[in-house]
This record gives sequence, C-alpha cells and structure tokens, in this order.
Amino acid sequence: MKKISFLFLGLMLLFGCKHESTPDVFTVEAFCDSNGYVTPEKIEVIQGGDATFTISTEKGNTISILLNNIPMNDILMPNNTFKITNINSNLIIKVNIKKKKQFTITTLAGPNGTVTPTSAIVDSLGSATFTITPDFGYVIDTIRNNGVVLPSIDKFTFKDISQNETLNVTFKFKYDEGTPEWYFTQFVWVESKLNILIDGYWYYFPMPDSDKKTFWYNPDGTYVCLFKGVTYKDASLIWALDKTTNPITFIGGGYDLTPYYGFEEDCKHWHQTAKAACDPFGKEIYTELKNWCDDYFYLKHRQEPRGIGGLFFDDWHRWEFVTCFEFMQSIGNSYAEAYLPIVERRKSMPFGEREKQFQKMRRGRYVEFNLVYDRGTLFGLQSGGRTESILMSLPPEVSWEYDYSPEKNTPEALLLSEFLVKKDWV
Repeated sequence: MKKISFLFLGLMLLFGCKHESTPDVFTVEAFCDSNGYVTPEKIEVIQGGDATFTISTEKGNTISILLNNIPMNDILMPNNTFKITNINSNLIIKVNIKKKKQFTITTLAGPNGTVTPTSAIVDSLGSATFTITPDFGYVIDTIRNNGVVLPSIDKFTFKDISQNETLNVTFKFKYDEGTPEWYFTQFVWVESKLNILIDGYWYYFPMPDSDKKTFWYNPDGTYVCLFKGVTYKDASLIWALDKTTNPITFIGGGYDLTPYYGFEEDCKHWHQTAKAACDPFGKEIYTELKNWCDDYFYLKHRQEPRGIGGLFFDDWHRWEFVTCFEFMQSIGNSYAEAYLPIVERRKSMPFGEREKQFQKMRRGRYVEFNLVYDRGTLFGLQSGGRTESILMSLPPEVSWEYDYSPEKNTPEALLLSEFLVKKDWV
C-alpha cells in the first residue's frame, strides 16, 4: 500500500495538479442628485468587465460625472449614456446635474386687444415670439419692453434672452381725432355696391379691392364705414362716421316667435331663455326689449300681434362697443337654446289638411306685416334694391279667407285669445 501511495504522489508531482480560481466580482454604484436619475443604480461586474449607464434629466441641463471622486466628463455620450470599461475594483459614480438657466417673459395687454401667448418661459439665449392683435376697429398704440418704447408691430420676437422680460401693449381706436358727430341712419346693398344715407344724403361706396376689408371710404374720402363680416355680401355695417370723429357704436337685432298653434310651455321657455340672455346686462333690459318687440311686430290694421314676441332692438348704443358686442353675442348664442327644444317637442306631432290650411292663413299675417310695416323690406323696395332678393323671405304658399273666424274652443281660436295677446310669459 505504501508503494502505491508514493507512486500516486510521484505522478502528481510529475504531471502537476490543475486548479481553477474563481474570478473576482466588483460592485459599481451610481448616484444622482435631485435634478435627474441614473440607471442602473447598482450593478455587479466580473473583473475586467464593462458597465453602461443612462442619465435621465431635462433637455439642456448640464451633466458632470465623478468616478471615485475623479471627474470623468469625457465619457458622456450625446444620448446621455456613458460606459465604464475594464472594471477591476469597486466603483462609486456620482452624477451632478446643473439645471439650465431659464427666464420668464410676462405680457400685459390693455383693453381692446390681446397678446399671445400671455407669457413664456425661455432657456438662456433662447428666443420667443409674441403676436399682438387689436380688437375689431382698434390699432396698436404703444409697445414697451421693460419700460422702453418700441415700434408698433404685430409680431415681436425676443432674441438671445438673458434676463426676465416684460412686454406691455396698449391699443387705441383706429380713428381717434376730433369730436364725435354722427350721421349714420340707413344703408343698403345695390348690385354689390353699398349706398349709405348720411345726414339726409345718399353716399355711394364702391365694392372694395378685397372682400375682407374692414374699413371702407366713399369716393371723395370724406366718410369711413366700419364693417363686421366675412365678405361684403354678408357684412353688417356697425357704424359710419366722419374721418375726424370718434366712434359711437350701435347694434340691432333680436328674435321673435310666430307659432300657428300655441303651447304655454313653449312660450314660457322662449321668453325665459331670452330673459337669461339679457339679465347679465341689466335686469331691466329684457322687459324693455320685450315691449319693443311687442310694439314692433304688431299689425295695426288688424289690431293683432304677429306672434308671441321675444326681443327686438335697433340703433342700440347704450354701452361702449365691447359691451354692446358682448350683448349681441349673448342674444345670438341664446337663440338655439330658445328654439331647438321647441322643435324637438313639436316636430313629431301629427297634422292634416285642417292644420295646413290654418298655417297658410297665419302666413298671410306674416306677409301683411312684411309688406306694410317691416322696415327692412320697405327700405329695400324704396331705395331701389333687388326686388327678387328682398321678397325671398315670403312664404311659398299662403292664403286669405274673407272675414275668417275660427270656431270657439278650438286650438285655432285659443291661439288668438290666449297666445296672440300682450302677456308677461316669464
């Protein structure tokens, strides 16, 4: 046995004994300040291995890297990643991020115009553009940057920004000299040409070079007119004035309901909606315009209202232009709310020849009003307007019956006795 053991030991010494050692593993930890984060935060790497890290932060921030407190900024790649190679010890990575420098631009727009955007936060040495838009009928008066007066332009760009900035803009009416003196009474389109009655005389205004012009002049340049509309065909004349005057704006409009069969629910809804549109401008406005409507849409020769009324106003300039226009918008926006629920409630109601015949007779009242009393129709016909266009609002089917009187206690009779009367529906 001893001989065998010595023989085995000798063979081991002769040929050697192979022994494989386990490679070392090192830890790499990454830390980042509160302006970002780094991934992975901790990784174990075999001796001689590599490790890749990614830094996440806001674009434009400045990144610095310390490897065991030694600056290593040259290893940062454009996509904010970096790689440590041939790792042979534990490592500590520290990422410090310096936030980019930013500045605030604040704008202040006076009445009758806007500046957009209203503010901006811009990187150091960056730029920002602001659009200055006067309200309808106004122009830029002054532009100040940090108190310094600048040229009046509709777009202003800050460049190479290195401090906080302010932009203050004021606006003025487009024609602002002289004392108000108003001449406007009527206007009409005649073959795409505008004719205006000013101080008792008709002035001719040719079609403008552009359909979208806001201000037009008559041929001798004496008067100027302000319009609101997309093209000359659907524009509304807001005012006409001597070029040396300030504006006194006025508006006109409203809506009224002419039912052929009356429903109290519909009438109350119609007037309540009209009142809600008026109330923000004064609790007395609805009553005033309702009475105006009742008086205007009245057939004197029959001593009969045309319908259940609503709102009517003309030559209205009780407030400054902005408030007048907001009032007009409130009335216009409320119309669908007033009318569509009535349509939804009544559109599926059955009807027959009796109802159709009564409808035609009631349409006759509409025709009578339009041809005898309506100011727009009369003005159009008397001023030489295009007759076919003026009369297009008349119904295609209408009838009259001599001395017609509906049977008592019928819906037709109730329309006359209960609905076509001056009444407080609210």
